[in-house]
Amino acid sequence: MFYTNDKVPIRFGGGIEVSRPWLAADEHRAQRILRKHHSESVLCLCTPHGVPMHVVCRDGKFFLATNPGRASHHALSCPAYQPDEDTSGLRHYSGEALARSRGLYKLQVRHHPPTEPPFAHFSVSAALQFIWEFAGLNVCTPKTVVHRSFLAVSRSLAEISHKVRFNNRGLRLYVPTAVSDIDGCRYAIGQISKVFHGAFANGIRIAADREHTFWVDEKQWNASALGVHLGTYEEPARHQTIWLMGKLWQSPNGNWKLFDVGLLPVNDQLLPALPQAIPALDQLVQSKRRFVVCQRYDAINDDTVPLAILIDRPAPQVVSYPLSS
Repeated sequence: MFYTNDKVPIRFGGGIEVSRPWLAADEHRAQRILRKHHSESVLCLCTPHGVPMHVVCRDGKFFLATNPGRASHHALSCPAYQPDEDTSGLRHYSGEALARSRGLYKLQVRHHPPTEPPFAHFSVSAALQFIWEFAGLNVCTPKTVVHRSFLAVSRSLAEISHKVRFNNRGLRLYVPTAVSDIDGCRYAIGQISKVFHGAFANGIRIAADREHTFWVDEKQWNASALGVHLGTYEEPARHQTIWLMGKLWQSPNGNWKLFDVGLLPVNDQLLPALPQAIPALDQLVQSKRRFVVCQRYDAINDDTVPLAILIDRPAPQVVSYPLSS
């Protein structure tokens, strides 16, 4: 897993690294260390290149503190993360739709998109965006571009799944190459490799899975994002790079069916990207920039959410969506 770590290392001056659980286990030990490094820079290693932090003193006690404007640059699974009110689509969700408790993120997910903010739930496509971001897969650096692969992404998604709950239930993800046994899984995630029209339902194959075909009936197809990205039910067509998440159900005759399907378009580097944004993201990748892709989630018409934020500058810099021609 590239960007998230259960132990979330903290690097102090002199290259000393300790984990958050290690600090939290002994308050007296933590105070000694934080007091010693009070005047030094601190780096939270929840992302590949780390996020700057500092130590503050309040009422005689020392605490780790986020740097101004940097809270949203931490990995979503990091305790220091906070959504940016100006650049994150997560700001539109209510506390009922998205809650955090004891290291777990709890999402209320419905098959239909919410209507007006504050949103009371996530659509399935938005929930897939959340998982993608939680695994750090919206972060791009020259180093991670080289190492990012289908296998690495699949493993990252599988490894963080135990920290997310949908409707107060565990995900139990089936992810080809990362989770081999589909029995007992509640959701499937994978890159769509083939779509075809069948006699009673449309069949979907996902990459690296030669064993299973997942079936979607006409009602589910027309009620989900499938009809938006993959054509009509009668004439489905796979195009561009799209990942899928759907709820699993096995019929009595052994066929696997998908319900409540969500989709996530990505670019060649497996960054979340709408088609109109791919050229701009490709240019950032080719320029070897370090950046975080911002996601609108269910606020698809919120133009205040930028395309990305550059994190290789002294101060974060917003990259806007390209103007429509």
